Amino acid sequence: MATEDKKQGETGTADPWVIVSAFSPTGKVYDGTTDAELYQSPYFTIKIEGPDTGYTTKEEAIRNGIKVRDGSCCFDDWYDIHPYPRRQPDSDDEEEEREEGAKDEGPLDLKNDNWDSCDLENEDNDEEQNIYVQRLSAYHAEVASRNTIVKEALEEQKKKEQKKKNAKTKRLTKAKVVKKAKVVKNTSRK
Repeated sequence: MATEDKKQGETGTADPWVIVSAFSPTGKVYDGTTDAELYQSPYFTIKIEGPDTGYTTKEEAIRNGIKVRDGSCCFDDWYDIHPYPRRQPDSDDEEEEREEGAKDEGPLDLKNDNWDSCDLENEDNDEEQNIYVQRLSAYHAEVASRNTIVKEALEEQKKKEQKKKNAKTKRLTKAKVVKKAKVVKNTSRK
């Protein structure tokens, strides 16, 4: 992980690690067919959890990512499926709040940097949450890519609407010409 932590951003400054939280709707709530429709949906969000300045090491980001996961209601049943390892409590108060019989066995899994609530297969969810650790520059690239997809879809939609409008105008103009021709033809017979 040490070489990963020393990566520099495009500006020459350290490229920090960030925790990203993405919420997306489940099929029962949203049935959009394209990525652009999903990204435009009010049910889809993506944001940085924790400090915007990020973390200097991936390990620190993963440790805090585990805290974000543990604090999310989308992952309430996580330890029923993934019983160990559990993160260590931050304080004595948190230790007391923990269920009786819960054990913190084994070290934290610092290799896993991606947690998805759909792994829990909770069919009652209206949305799923994906929490993952990545470089801040990768987050910005991901957001820019999604924005480009939406922008291109909107431009394509405008082109289609303009094409329909042009076709309708052409039909109406043709109908007016035909109607005028009939009027002229009828008046010339008299």
